[in-house]
Parts: sequence; structure tokens; C-alpha cells
Amino acid sequence: MQKLKNLLLAGAFLISMLVSAQDKKEGEKESGYQFTSVKEIPCTSVKDQYRSGTCWSFSGLGFLEAEMLRLGKPTVDLSEMFVVYHAYSDKAVKYVRLHGSLNFGGGGAFHDVTNVIKQYGIVPEEVYRGLNYGEEKHVHGELDRVLLDNVKAVVENSNKKLTTAWYEVLNNTLDTYLGKLPEKFT
Repeated sequence: MQKLKNLLLAGAFLISMLVSAQDKKEGEKESGYQFTSVKEIPCTSVKDQYRSGTCWSFSGLGFLEAEMLRLGKPTVDLSEMFVVYHAYSDKAVKYVRLHGSLNFGGGGAFHDVTNVIKQYGIVPEEVYRGLNYGEEKHVHGELDRVLLDNVKAVVENSNKKLTTAWYEVLNNTLDTYLGKLPEKFT
């Protein structure tokens, strides 16, 4: 008798597990939580640094673009690669002056962005995209290596003095990969 009672209880329990209370009709989708905007803060679009090692330029200019919006200025998309071009060029000069006792690579910091803008100005993305080497997105592995080999060769030069061509070669490399810098735009 006890076995029958236990079997009936177990059966009732299993049947109750199969049946569940349903508030919605069959086929009706759950709507989920609906967010309401309390305050919308304008922002620029997300940019993709892809495989360039230049997050410092993207984040620095993103901050400045957001600050311009906060101050009531129109939305702008500034050229990250314009900043990268000048920062790499300036970094190469420092590397050579310090006889290679400086890190030379794709990395940088926020102050590199503001220093470039202060010294060279800035252009919009539509004027200078920095994609002059057959890629749709920024891929700087080869560029970084070519630039590093260039400045290392200058520092390790057995002539014991700088030629007048080294800086032009460096900037021609940047022109080849990133494109020539615009002289003016409208």
C-alpha cells in the first residue's frame, strides 16, 4: 500500500512539473524590459583602430570630439592617421637624437594627440584617411616594422654621422603607407 502511495505521489509530482502556469498566449514573444531615456548625451560614432596599435590616437581624438559636442560645437570626425603620421615622424627624430635609447613603436599616449594638434593642426577624416596601402582597415604590422628598421639602420650607421636623406626616407615611407599629408582643404 505504501509503495502505491509513493508511486502515485511521484507520478503527481512529475505531471505537475510538465504543467506550468503560462500568462502569455502561445507564439507571443516576451517584450523584455523597456528602457526610458532620462538624459541623452550626444556622442560621435565608434571608430575601429583594427590592427594598428594606435588606440592612443583613436581614444584621444574621441575624447576631443566628445568635448566639442559637449561645448555645443558641431559633430566632427577628426583624422587619427594625421596624428599618427606626425607622431611617428617626431618619435623617429627623438629616437635618432637619443641614439636608439627610446622606445620606437606603434604605441603612444594622449599627450601625443594634443602635441600634434598644437604643432601641426588637425584635419577631418574625410580629408586624410591614412589607408594608402591596399587595406580597408588599419593594419600597421608591416609599417611599424619598416619604420623601426629604418631608424635602427640610421642609429647603427657605420659612417658615424647622419646623412641628409634619412628623414626624407622616413617621411617617404609614411607617405607610401599612410598617404601624403594634405597641404590645404576646404
